[in-house]
Amino acid sequence: MMSIKSCSAGLATHNGIIIDALCRTSHPDIFAAGDVCLQRHPDGSLVRLETWENANRQADIATAAMLNQAPPVHGAPWFWTDQYDLNLQFIGNTRSDHWLCRGDANQRIWLSLNGDRLSGAITLNQGREVRVLRKLIDSGKALDAAQLTDTSVALKSLLK
Repeated sequence: MMSIKSCSAGLATHNGIIIDALCRTSHPDIFAAGDVCLQRHPDGSLVRLETWENANRQADIATAAMLNQAPPVHGAPWFWTDQYDLNLQFIGNTRSDHWLCRGDANQRIWLSLNGDRLSGAITLNQGREVRVLRKLIDSGKALDAAQLTDTSVALKSLLK
């Protein structure tokens, strides 16, 4: 059971400032964005994404909310890192009970599935596939595990 506390400004916190989908804090007139935030998801979970892209997304969302405008629609979250000669990219939600693997030891993609839907992916030296993987995640389309792992099947062909 998590313990929600409040900071000296009176905002609800839990190892960061808790915000809702519109980046509102527990105080209706205060918004927050970026690495200091834990965003509450519809299932009640709190998620902290400490990435440049997420900070920019949350800033866009908070700005729209402050102006009483509809929030912008963003696709699956993404971030990357280079570690020596390795490029790792993370797309979507990588919390999953079911993982598939595509490729060899030097160029691999790990695929996170919830049921038959792709919810996330991790690429190793496969940056050219990230855009397609994002589209597959955002589509919510049912996918065949055998096709996802078969390197002779272009991931792009699964968008059709």
